[in-house]
Amino acid sequence: MGPEPVLAVDPSDDLDWAARWLAYLNLDLDVLEPAELTDRLRTLGRRLTDRY
Repeated sequence: MGPEPVLAVDPSDDLDWAARWLAYLNLDLDVLEPAELTDRLRTLGRRLTDRY
């Protein structure tokens, strides 16, 4: 039996901050909404991959 899913709600208006925070947590996660947060996570991932 695997881990139970958790629904987290982040009231932050700063999607760049939210993306950095989620990346910092180093969790296997799926962003349900907003779609813009998924875009910010992808951009952050590309920036980190290019740099390191």
